[in-house]
Amino acid sequence: MRITGNTGDYSFRLLNLADAEVLTLDTTITRTLDPKKQTDIFTFKGTANQRLFLDVLGILQLPTLYTSQIIN
Repeated sequence: MRITGNTGDYSFRLLNLADAEVLTLDTTITRTLDPKKQTDIFTFKGTANQRLFLDVLGILQLPTLYTSQIIN
């Protein structure tokens, strides 16, 4: 990474996805997060053309979903 110029204060964090909690499908997960400080990461295995539904219960901000695979 190369940063030039005056950037001011900033920070970033790298997450090791190998440490992600394995998510069991059809399971409700209840957590309390401090939105400014905490990130929970999960992983699960799926199959091609499998459809999944994410039901977000009682939060004001939707989660961010990432993939380790290229989706065409």
